[in-house]
Amino acid sequence: MALCPELERSLSLLQPGAGRARQQQERRADAAPTPMVFMCAGCGRPVGDTRTWGSVSRTAVPSCCAVSTSAATPVPPRSLPPCLLPCLPPQLRPPASPRTRGGRAPSSPESADGMITQLAEKYSLPMKTSFSSARGFFIQMNADCSTLPNGQLPSEFTKITKMKNTYSFTSADLIKMNERCQESLREIYHMTYLIVCKLLNEIYEHIHCLYKLSDIVSMLDMLLSFAHACTLSDYGPNMSGKSTYLKQIALCQIMAQIGSYVPAEYCSFRIAEQIFTRIGMDDDIETNASTFMKEMKEITYIIQNANDKSLIIIDELGRGTSAEEGIGISYAACEYLLNLKAFTLFATHFLELCHIDALYPNVENYHFEVQHVRSSAGNKEKIAYTYTLSKGYTEEKNYGLKAAEVSSLPSSIILDAKEITNHIAKQILHRQKSTPEMMKQRAAYQLAMRLVQTARNSRLDPDSLRVYLKALKKKYEASCPTPGKNYEQQ
Repeated sequence: MALCPELERSLSLLQPGAGRARQQQERRADAAPTPMVFMCAGCGRPVGDTRTWGSVSRTAVPSCCAVSTSAATPVPPRSLPPCLLPCLPPQLRPPASPRTRGGRAPSSPESADGMITQLAEKYSLPMKTSFSSARGFFIQMNADCSTLPNGQLPSEFTKITKMKNTYSFTSADLIKMNERCQESLREIYHMTYLIVCKLLNEIYEHIHCLYKLSDIVSMLDMLLSFAHACTLSDYGPNMSGKSTYLKQIALCQIMAQIGSYVPAEYCSFRIAEQIFTRIGMDDDIETNASTFMKEMKEITYIIQNANDKSLIIIDELGRGTSAEEGIGISYAACEYLLNLKAFTLFATHFLELCHIDALYPNVENYHFEVQHVRSSAGNKEKIAYTYTLSKGYTEEKNYGLKAAEVSSLPSSIILDAKEITNHIAKQILHRQKSTPEMMKQRAAYQLAMRLVQTARNSRLDPDSLRVYLKALKKKYEASCPTPGKNYEQQ
């Protein structure tokens, strides 16, 4: 299960060596020792650093000075721009400036804005403060060349560029202020780096707890999402036939396996490694495959890749060819999947397939019930769908003809179809008479299959096993034919 993205990203940065090469280089550059600053103990003003005094000891400093490092006792920059003040710790921020009646603080000569204001007043020019990451603070002015004395800017200004009527330039004092700002920023970055390193060292000892917390929060978020969706929708599913029922099973399998709620009062699913489906009766013009060829490709893929931990859903098979061939293909595919022991749901209109449960005890037949309702006139009967799944194969005869009656098919065609269907059914029934020997063999096969299953998988205690075997014996004796009785398959 994936962790919370933000927390997982943060935790990954806590691992030693987890940073990228460029980030590590930047950290090493920021971690370079900063110059040692010497401050006057009386006034607190800097009086020099190691770059100007060289390597000195505490005793070599004048008695009125104390030694400190920016890492241990940082020196608050005296000319820090207002935009950088929030970056400083509260104890290093300068006292608040007095406010004017309008709510704005007066410009200080030590700030870039105050310095440019003084220059504007000195030369009576419309200067304004600008800033860029490349140049820092600089001066901009919109003026025509004719308004300038002698058509030029005063010599105090340098790095002059002009674009139409806009002048951009700076001064020596403003350049020094930019350098002080950069130095102050480096000090702030270094102080921040030391604080973050200390924090990471403290957190790293408890990083396993943070991973566990992230896992728990992710699980809670997923369960809360499932509960929220279940509460809002209440799952009022529109079940309307076998195809919808089969799709519902696949969706419920996925929902249950990821830990979600399912639309049922009770459900039990086994863990499935794969879900295979063969649903639909369309051809594929892109691959030049007919309806029957597409069916064969799909069932071939299922047979080649399924195992005993797969969920297989087949909605009709063999409908793209003749009834005899379709029944044969479906029967053979069912037997292969039964021997594979994959959990399979097979929907079909071939009623001949329903008798496969006589040979395989791990086969269960189910059908959707329908009701016959007469019209108000009493001369016509139509089918009403109950959407109720019942055990056993359907006793409904000629379901297709009854469904055709509801359509606009001419009644003469429907009557002829009924006569032909009854004639064919009588011929098939005459050929399928069961003999006592066939029924005895079928009963013996069923008994043998159940005994093999019991020997392999039973966990019953001796008393319960004895009761189960006695029940199998009674069922076998009841399935064996009685001499002198005529048997026919119903």
